[in-house]
Amino acid sequence: MNMKHIQYMVEIERVRSISQAAENLYIGQPNLSRILREVEESIGFPIFLRTNHGVVPTDRGATFLQHARNILREMDSIQTLNPNQLIEDRLRVCIPRSAVSFQFVADFIKSVCEDRNIRMEVRECHARRCVEMLSDGDAEIGIIRFREGYENYFQEIATAKKLTFRLLSSYEDKILMHKDHPLASCDKIKSDMLSEYVQIEHGDNFFLPQKNDDVVRSQIYTVDRQAQMTLLTTVRESFMWTVPQDKKILQMYDLVEKSCSGYTRRYTEALLYNHQHAMNQIEAAFLDKILAQHSLDN
Repeated sequence: MNMKHIQYMVEIERVRSISQAAENLYIGQPNLSRILREVEESIGFPIFLRTNHGVVPTDRGATFLQHARNILREMDSIQTLNPNQLIEDRLRVCIPRSAVSFQFVADFIKSVCEDRNIRMEVRECHARRCVEMLSDGDAEIGIIRFREGYENYFQEIATAKKLTFRLLSSYEDKILMHKDHPLASCDKIKSDMLSEYVQIEHGDNFFLPQKNDDVVRSQIYTVDRQAQMTLLTTVRESFMWTVPQDKKILQMYDLVEKSCSGYTRRYTEALLYNHQHAMNQIEAAFLDKILAQHSLDN
């Protein structure tokens, strides 16, 4: 069993089909079936159960595959110790937790996955964790979001970690609510008008302002994006402070976004990457898309 065989096993698990895995790996199905049989014989137990709907891992096979994925990640980490080592068809990025950021990544993935096989890792995390992941070689490109006033702080950290730091955009946060919210028809919303409503708060922001119990009626904390959307559409008197949203997201959930006077916060987004890292074609294309998108926004 060699490293390619481990990659083959992980691909079979990913697609739950030997024939589809063989197609993705550009090898014949009989050849892949033979390799699978040889690997199973060498370790002494079956990795997969064959069913009418494909293959599923056995209990011991699931443990084997977990170790296999760890081995592949460790090999990637070893390769990235050499900044000039080019690893093709891989994309590892960190982004802020938001529907807008993830939609941006999803659109890019769709554009590049139509004609090639790519290994991708998309991590949603706060700004400091993003810096750590890029510094440790666990990701190559990151977008961070932070409160206005923290630019120098993150720029100094990026410089210390030998990362390129590039400002992308800044904006005021918006109020997100269902179109049937009592305030949805208001042209202007003042902060004191929110006191009778339920605030949904993202639970792990890098900076949470001091809360005044009198500002809103109650608060719900959650980090799950789908939970936030469900709450906004179900609890019609709820609202959420958020970054400006994509129109597709607003239409999908029947939401509107509003500006607010008297209680706004400004945020900044910045791009981070290791300029010593030899970027592959996918990484370079993703970097170009980020810069082009923010050029249009500005």
